[in-house]
Amino acid sequence: MDLDPPSETERAVFGSMTSEGIHAFLNDHARQQLGSGIARIRFRAGRIDAVWGTQLADAVR
Repeated sequence: MDLDPPSETERAVFGSMTSEGIHAFLNDHARQQLGSGIARIRFRAGRIDAVWGTQLADAVR
């Protein structure tokens, strides 16, 4: 997976995790809470928070 490095906001929220580590954390969380893992990252944004727009493996956005 080719992800941009974490933003300063993502570093503030997730600490020293890499972008791949953050993706793995969010993927595990989605599997546990929503029953499906992340298939695609649609966007990443946030100046005062960390926002990841995703599409799940079962096509839920």
